[in-house]
Amino acid sequence: MLLFMIAKMHQILNYKNMFLGSLLVLFGWFGNIYLEQRGVIGEASSIPVREDSTEYKYINPFLFLDNAEEDFPELDPLKNQVSKYIDEAMEKGEAEKTSFYFRDMNTSKWTGVNEDELYAPASMLKVAIMVVYLKLAKDDPSILNQKFYYKQEDYPGQFYKSKTFPDGLYSASDLIKQMIVNSDNVIAPLLVKGHSNEILDFYKHLRLPETAKLGEDFLSAKLYSRIFRVLYNGTYLPRSISEQALQLLTYTNFDKGLRQGVPEDVVIAHKFGESGLYKDGAWNYHELHDCGIVYLPKKPYFICIMTKGSDFKNLEKIIGDISKITFEYQKE
Repeated sequence: MLLFMIAKMHQILNYKNMFLGSLLVLFGWFGNIYLEQRGVIGEASSIPVREDSTEYKYINPFLFLDNAEEDFPELDPLKNQVSKYIDEAMEKGEAEKTSFYFRDMNTSKWTGVNEDELYAPASMLKVAIMVVYLKLAKDDPSILNQKFYYKQEDYPGQFYKSKTFPDGLYSASDLIKQMIVNSDNVIAPLLVKGHSNEILDFYKHLRLPETAKLGEDFLSAKLYSRIFRVLYNGTYLPRSISEQALQLLTYTNFDKGLRQGVPEDVVIAHKFGESGLYKDGAWNYHELHDCGIVYLPKKPYFICIMTKGSDFKNLEKIIGDISKITFEYQKE
């Protein structure tokens, strides 16, 4: 009788193990499908990018998923519409070149038009300076209290004039706010001095090209997205600090770009940049860019539009129109 009961128990356990094994296989199968749909895993073209910092011995923090080689044909309607608009703008002579990059922040699906073209990001790199200071302040909060002497300067040829501070001493924290909100060009060189190595490390961590000569084209819309992606994902800074950084970017006062195509009640965390060749009192060409996250409820997306042409007003219109096309597409 005892042997019979033991045999029966073994039979029951075998059935149980087979059942649990089947469940694990089933859950694993469905789990892989779900993660592939979310863009977390998939083909070999989806590569996790890690910090590779010498700061840590036992960990290597995840930064973002590089799925740049994947194709998402379901976004072709948006791509085709924007491509058609860009071609028409080029035919009218409104721009020499225009690039567009879109990324759904929930699914990681992306599309673009000329998204690998290179531009001079100019003031958009101020976001990188802010991120580096916030990262340094995580270990040494006194960095944000460091004082710098601010002196107003005139930048010949600057089209979008920024509000300035009166001359005087200011904390790094106050200067960062001024640099992001009003895109004050005096501040970036002050903050870079003394922490240039840490800023270069940030570019290396995100696999971005190192800063080039002033006005040189070296960064694409697709690559620039990485800065906003690590903030949104909370993978480079602590989550609460990433939240503060993006909140500050929602106060950016530039309204001649992405904001033109998005209703006022929809929040945007973004940064613009202007560049070009200014020589002998005249512009040879202009570059105008605006990139950031549009917080469309339940469907947030990153959008980056980079342009080059002879007239800032035409470039403003192009950015605004493409922003509107994208918003109308995403809200459906």
